[in-house]
Amino acid sequence: MKILENFCANSGMVVNLTKTQFMVLNGDDDDNLNILGDSLVIKLCNKYVYLGAVFTSCGRFVPSLEVHSSDKNCHLLKYVSFAEKNANYPFTVKKQVLDAALLSALTYGCEAWLSENLKPMQPTYMSAVKTLLGVRKTTANDLCLLEIGYPSLKGYVKDKQVKFLKKLIANRTNVHEDPFIYVWNLCRDANTTCARYVNRLLNSNGDLRISDIDMIKQRVQESDRSKFITYKDMNPNLTVSAIYSTRVIEYHRMCFSKFRLSSHNLMIEMGRWSRIPRDQRLCSCSEIQTELHVISACPRTLHIRDSFPHVNCATFANLFDQNPGDICYIISKCLSEFK
Repeated sequence: MKILENFCANSGMVVNLTKTQFMVLNGDDDDNLNILGDSLVIKLCNKYVYLGAVFTSCGRFVPSLEVHSSDKNCHLLKYVSFAEKNANYPFTVKKQVLDAALLSALTYGCEAWLSENLKPMQPTYMSAVKTLLGVRKTTANDLCLLEIGYPSLKGYVKDKQVKFLKKLIANRTNVHEDPFIYVWNLCRDANTTCARYVNRLLNSNGDLRISDIDMIKQRVQESDRSKFITYKDMNPNLTVSAIYSTRVIEYHRMCFSKFRLSSHNLMIEMGRWSRIPRDQRLCSCSEIQTELHVISACPRTLHIRDSFPHVNCATFANLFDQNPGDICYIISKCLSEFK
């Protein structure tokens, strides 16, 4: 402490005590006592935010991410409010706001998240994606991500980390004068968990976002869940629909997303909540009220199909090959019949 005081006095530097704290990792009770000097009192803290990254005294990443998630929740609430107040804004505008503003805020400092466990931030990330789509919070995560071509949070963060770390380490070899390289070599030589994680990132090839999306596609392709099977019937190639880059009425676009992701009020979905057997989730016409039945065969929606004689609704393949505006309009009108 005396050294610090002398340094401040000789350099003319003024210590701002409201911003000066210390943290102890793996210390004992005596280490946690406030540091007292002739004119300085530096207090202990259990967490500290440095350049947007949260660090905690336990030395683990998960508690830091929990604090980060809690701090960034206000940004998510602002985006939810924006989406609700501007529900008629085009999808492309909402997506731009999500990409440029919200995701940048949520993942600010993610280069310091050197861990595979990003679970504390996962609900926040997926809530943002589902708000953009306009679907329920219970909608399957993998389907939501594939629907608009987004990677998982882990894939998104790893892509940013790789770019940052490769740039950070490139052409830095002076061990004695470069603090970062000195610490990096210590961790690498000790083969710490963090060093192994960083090495995996540095040795990765290709675009990590694309690789992550490919892994999501594989999980969906291999799944036998009924929602996933229905989605694969609608989107067999697991590609992003052109509707998301086409100017259509946003309410109709949201109906399109809800229809594709089983986030609607049809009996095939509502009956799942009540544990009704699939063969008993009936429409008023006594047929199982599936997405395809409502679109292609239900008597209650016949007048809608008759209004579009040029649109073939017999199969999902035929339906989704039509004009984007017609597709969204037909789906929105059919769903409105069963509210």
